Amino acid sequence: MLRWSLIFLLPFLALLTIPSSAQCPPNTFNATELRECVHIELAPANRSQQWDMCAGLKGYLISIHSLYQNNALVQYASEVSPSPGLLYTALYYEQVGHIQFWENWDGTTVDYLNWAPGEPTPGVQCATIDVPSGKWYAVECGRPLGAICEIYYPRA
Repeated sequence: MLRWSLIFLLPFLALLTIPSSAQCPPNTFNATELRECVHIELAPANRSQQWDMCAGLKGYLISIHSLYQNNALVQYASEVSPSPGLLYTALYYEQVGHIQFWENWDGTTVDYLNWAPGEPTPGVQCATIDVPSGKWYAVECGRPLGAICEIYYPRA
C-alpha cells in the first residue's frame, strides 16, 4: 500500500522541486530574493524604445525601492556583462506647472534614491543605474543605453 501511495505522490513531489526559475520567461533572471524576474538589456536604445522592449516582454522598466534591491540588480547585471555601464530604470523627472519631481513610470512610490554625488543633473529627465557602482545618474532620454526590465510571471 505504501508503495502505491509513493507512486502517486512522486509526480506531485517532483513539482515542488522544480526550480522557481522555471516560472520566469527565457533570458531573464529569477531574482527570488526580489520576488521578480529581471531582464538585463544590453543593446543600446533610447528610453522610449527600452520601455517598448520591456513591454514586449510583458514587463516594464524596473522601479528600485531599496538598497537591497539596488545591490541585487547590480549583481545580476554584472553577471550578464562585466561592465554594462548605465542602464535605464523607471524613474523619470516630471514637471507639472511649477511643480517638479521625480516619479516612477509604473506609478509606484519613489521611496528610495541612490544618486551619485552631484546628481541628478538639472534639466535631464531620465534616471539610470551605473553598473558596477550602483549609483544613479540622470541622462537625456534620447541617449542610447541598456535597460533593466521587471517581468511579470505567474507566481505559485
